[in-house]
Amino acid sequence: MNQSAIIIKPKLGLLELAKLLGNVQQACKVLGYCRDSYYRFKKLYEQGGELALQEICRKKPIEKKRVEPHIEQAVVNMAYEFPAYGQHRAANQLRLQRIMVSGSGVRSIWLRHDLESFKKLRPSILVTYAHKIHTMLVILKGLGKYTNKRLLIPIQD
Repeated sequence: MNQSAIIIKPKLGLLELAKLLGNVQQACKVLGYCRDSYYRFKKLYEQGGELALQEICRKKPIEKKRVEPHIEQAVVNMAYEFPAYGQHRAANQLRLQRIMVSGSGVRSIWLRHDLESFKKLRPSILVTYAHKIHTMLVILKGLGKYTNKRLLIPIQD
């Protein structure tokens, strides 16, 4: 028997007992339910059958507290540009740019993006900077400034 059947069975039992006895009050007293519950179960059963009797969650879902996307992007960019900054220094630097986020907010954004430590941040930085370096080398090679693109040795004039 699965979990939903365990939840539905007592409610169906109450409805059947009330029908059998012909007395709602007595059926509710025997099974330990109030009459309001009986009528609520009866209404649900009439509207949607057995599936409607599954556990109904009355609580609202708790939405995760998140910052606006532009703030989150600014925090991620700050992590890539200044990987040595800690959470509080990054928050202070962002505050100078009029982006209001706390140190713990910076940390939670880093955790969501898997950037909480320099070891985890380093591969992303290397990929980002490898692309930038490659672009600069192509430009400089086109200008004739560098001969060896692996060692970046400048041409002596």
